[in-house]
Amino acid sequence: MKILIVEDSPLYYERVRKIIDEHLPGHNVTHKNTINSARAHLDKKAVDVALFDLGIPREDPDGPVELEGGLELLAWLQENRPDVPVVVLSGQGKRVAIDCVLRYRVLDYIFKDSPAEEIHARLNIAFQSARPHRRKKLVCKENEATYGVSNIIGQSGPIKEVKERILQVAPRQVNVLIQGPSGTGKE
Repeated sequence: MKILIVEDSPLYYERVRKIIDEHLPGHNVTHKNTINSARAHLDKKAVDVALFDLGIPREDPDGPVELEGGLELLAWLQENRPDVPVVVLSGQGKRVAIDCVLRYRVLDYIFKDSPAEEIHARLNIAFQSARPHRRKKLVCKENEATYGVSNIIGQSGPIKEVKERILQVAPRQVNVLIQGPSGTGKE
């Protein structure tokens, strides 16, 4: 499993890495310590789970810590990489934790001062729930070759509009109702 840890504190990163290595071995862990480096990594690399602190610097690892930047990264992930389950590891208060879970649909929120056993147990749950996401990505890739938009035949205006709508809706978890007369190829 490919795990991205976004954390500006080397000590806390080492603590989480040690928990993963000892209790959940065999994972490929990548560490980034700024918002921009995490975003660049997420733009180019496959990630099964993202673990990150909210208060991290934007560009310079030694620069000012920005809570807003961490929230921006959550919003960016929700919009651009909704397939990546997120666990927030932060020292922020309960109000921020509740806001993150509700607004940004994070998988879990772990307080930094939690005991190692609790962090291990909650990370284990997060990794287990990330496995179906990983399988779904593989199935989607396999199905794209057979059922992808590029396989829809036709170049007329209405067909182009249908293809555009498919591309808009496909990445989201929504139900879609397709209506039309019988025999018009709605499947």
